[in-house]
Amino acid sequence: SPAKDLSHPVLRQRNKLPQYLRVQELTDFLDATCNRRTLAEEVVIMFMCNAGLRPSEICKLRPQDINIPSKTIAVTVKGGWLRLMPIATLLAETLGEYFQEYNITTSSPLFVNKWGRPIDITWIQRLVRDITRQAGIRRTVTPRTLRHTFATYLAERHGKAVTRVLLGHASGASTDTYMHLAPCQHRHYMNRHPFQTTPGKGGDL
Repeated sequence: SPAKDLSHPVLRQRNKLPQYLRVQELTDFLDATCNRRTLAEEVVIMFMCNAGLRPSEICKLRPQDINIPSKTIAVTVKGGWLRLMPIATLLAETLGEYFQEYNITTSSPLFVNKWGRPIDITWIQRLVRDITRQAGIRRTVTPRTLRHTFATYLAERHGKAVTRVLLGHASGASTDTYMHLAPCQHRHYMNRHPFQTTPGKGGDL
C-alpha cells in the first residue's frame, strides 16, 4: 500500500480552558482605557473588547473597510478572505469621532504609531500590557484574553450560533469552548431538571 509508511495525524486535546476577564476586571480595564489613553488606542481596544477582533485583523484594517453609516466593517480573516461583520452603535460612534479628530482618509493608514508608521501586533500587545498595569489587574492579560472575554459573554447571553457568526469561526468546535466557560447559560435548565432532589431530604432520585 502506498500509504503504509504514513503516520496518522495527532489531534491535540484541549487541556486548559481559555482565560477571560471577570466583570469587575473588564470594567476596570475599560475605565483605564477611557481615562488614560488616546482616542486611537481606545478604538483599538474596542475592536478587541466590543467586536472580538484579533490583533492581526486590526492591523490589516483600512479606512475604506469601515462603513460607519451601516455600522459594518470588512475584516480580513485567516486565509485572506474578507468577512463583513456588524459593529455595535457605540463602536461606530467612536469610530466617527476618531475619523474626524485624526482626519483619516482612504489614502492614510487606519492606525499609526508615534513614528507615523502603521501599528503592528507587538504595538497592540504592549498597549494591552500597559492598560492592564494601569487598571491594577494582577494577572497577565493579552489581546487573546480580550477576544476570549468577548466570546465568553457573547456565548452566555446569545448562545452558540450567534457567537460562531460574530467570531468568524469556520467550525462549531471552536465555539464550543466558550459555551463551557459560561455555565450560567445552562444553570436555568439544570434547575428545571425533574430529578433535582437532595438525597435524604425526601423524594426519589
